[in-house]
Amino acid sequence: MFTVRRPFAGLRRKTVLLLVAGLALGTIAVLPQAPEAASAHPRHEAPVRPGSLIVGLEDGKACTAGPVLASSALVRSAFSRMHAATRYVLTAKHCFSMGADVHMVGGIKGVVMWQSPTDDVEMILVLPHATSTAPYVVPGSRSHHVIPGRTIYDPRAFNDVITARSPHLDQLFFMRLTGTGNPGRSSAAFVTSGVTGGVFDRWFYEETPPAQRNSNPNTASASSSLAGPNRPADGDSGGPVYSTNGIVYGVLRGNVYAWGINHLRYTPIDVILRQLGGAYHLA
Repeated sequence: MFTVRRPFAGLRRKTVLLLVAGLALGTIAVLPQAPEAASAHPRHEAPVRPGSLIVGLEDGKACTAGPVLASSALVRSAFSRMHAATRYVLTAKHCFSMGADVHMVGGIKGVVMWQSPTDDVEMILVLPHATSTAPYVVPGSRSHHVIPGRTIYDPRAFNDVITARSPHLDQLFFMRLTGTGNPGRSSAAFVTSGVTGGVFDRWFYEETPPAQRNSNPNTASASSSLAGPNRPADGDSGGPVYSTNGIVYGVLRGNVYAWGINHLRYTPIDVILRQLGGAYHLA
């Protein structure tokens, strides 16, 4: 008989409070946008990436950032540059309530702007960093020609997943997520990345049990006899599920551990994008 674990409750409150205090004091270092190798604590550092820590401001609950989306809409206005640099981070719906303020790495803040009506997934709005330039007077111009200042917008979230490869799962690095897909019945292994359980790259396709399909037909599954009872762990909800070569499969929602086998449950990315009506794509 399967024993279903409770939804991931997040990291211990003391740990979360210490992290939030560190962010407020500005002690978290900022990484380059696309480094090849990760630092000692990449899950706690800006920018936001799939696998980064995210914390609810109201209750201190911790989860993991999933794939990062961008809007597919064309906006022709003064806000078009800001719109183009805005990002949308997926995570699990049981992590935060609709409209909740979320504290991300590096002092970045977001707000839950969308939740699936049927599945355990939600989307967090992350506005870009804005830098204003001063007006510039062209030297030597008789009419004192002035080039007006402008505002430059830079995204705060990127799709460089925090990952690793067996047998060195403690040696983290960044890998670009380049597309979306479905593992189907493939025999190839795929990967999860979470703030507590870390990276595990030995998941294999599993048929979703009838009971799970009946309660939520969109649930996809994987299993591993090597993951053990602690992978995934508290705080890993919402993390990315992806292939070893950077194809996004979905967003982690939970797991069942029984008889030495860990059974992973996740929401497929094609289901999420379909529910969003084609308005967003992988950033």
